[in-house]
Amino acid sequence: MILDFQTLIVCYALVRVMQAAGLVYVWQVHRKYAPLRELAAGSVLIALGSLSIFASNPGMGLWILVQTLLMAAGAVVFNVGLVRLADRPAPWAIAIGWAGACVA
Repeated sequence: MILDFQTLIVCYALVRVMQAAGLVYVWQVHRKYAPLRELAAGSVLIALGSLSIFASNPGMGLWILVQTLLMAAGAVVFNVGLVRLADRPAPWAIAIGWAGACVA
């Protein structure tokens, strides 16, 4: 088995899709627990961003921006869910600033 870049991207996308599916299922079972909603939504956004890598061409700058936005927004929402799991207030201003810095 050769571990080239495309194989690693496929593995990464597969892990993210499975994580998103598992967290969405857990959120369906426990709908009243709010941090699970953020974890599931962030995982879905990261999975969409990682799957959109396969549809891009090197010359499509706008598509790369969409991928980056999906991945950064997913990371922000997921991490806010982790902060809320620890019974801390969600730092939305810091999180949005971080995502903006990632995209810029």
